[in-house]
Amino acid sequence: MLFTNPLLAILLISTPQQLVMDSSAVQECRAEQLTIQVDNKAGDFNGMSHSGTEIKIYNNGPECQFPARPRVKIYGSEDKILPLENGTRPEQLAQNLVIDNGQYAVMQLRWVSSPVYNENKKLKAITLSVDTRYSALKVPLATEIYIPADVKIGTFEQTPLRIVEGRSEH
Repeated sequence: MLFTNPLLAILLISTPQQLVMDSSAVQECRAEQLTIQVDNKAGDFNGMSHSGTEIKIYNNGPECQFPARPRVKIYGSEDKILPLENGTRPEQLAQNLVIDNGQYAVMQLRWVSSPVYNENKKLKAITLSVDTRYSALKVPLATEIYIPADVKIGTFEQTPLRIVEGRSEH
């Protein structure tokens, strides 16, 4: 392949292999081949009024694709979805990742964890889920999330998933 624009050649050649342009090239990840964990990194996400966690998704099966910004839901008691949504702007949506066998991908979530608003609503989170197309990966998450009392739906921040190089030893 001959490139007349050197910058374009560099961009095309150095595109990370974890991004998939043709979604038919690699099968979608199935829930049964994935394992999910949360890790608060010994409090690294905690600040004066915020908290968060890192979500790790391990692939225990064949190479597969997974959304780089999957839908995350947070549940309270009685397995009821809490009134929270990803506050990330739509232009920050990402493509799918390819996760090789034995690799894992990580993303971070952050939320308000103390009563910082004039009037607060406290939500008690018990479980977190990351949705695949056909099912959800669930993991325990014991935390408190605060939202303004006058809003119907609060927000959290979510980074895109990224592949961690090397093999997992989970």
